Amino acid sequence: MERIYTPGEKEHEVWLYRKDKGVPFNDPLKNSFKAVKERCNLPHALPF
Repeated sequence: MERIYTPGEKEHEVWLYRKDKGVPFNDPLKNSFKAVKERCNLPHALPF
């Protein structure tokens, strides 16, 4: 049997997941962050 969601329930579940585990970054976004870090000579380590 397929589950039936109430309005906003799926969004709330995603919010709970991302609150605990963070927002997932895809590879192109990670590469953009790395490029900005290198271009600006930032000494901070990225968490990915």
